[in-house]
Amino acid sequence: MLRGRPNPQLLVSPEDREPRARTQEEAEFLQLGPQAAAWLKAAGAAGAPRVRSKMALAVSLAKVLGGSRVAEAQGKAAASGRFADGDLESIVAHLTTSQVGPVG
Repeated sequence: MLRGRPNPQLLVSPEDREPRARTQEEAEFLQLGPQAAAWLKAAGAAGAPRVRSKMALAVSLAKVLGGSRVAEAQGKAAASGRFADGDLESIVAHLTTSQVGPVG
């Protein structure tokens, strides 16, 4: 509090703050797009464990499979509250198999 006035930064809830990268790894994660930021905010709000390792996994998956597929999976994970180990990989796998066109 400054001179009887509340600090405006303290009035903003954690979900309303935009994540800012403090490390190279965090920057790489946030470069995946707005879904990455949404996932990070939702995971933080949910109290998800091992967020940094899951961020690193998302970056690795994006390097192998492409950023758009991982970003889509992050958006779905954030919207549905799926932050457990294996959730992102499961969603990516589902998106991969569901986007295959009809046979023949």
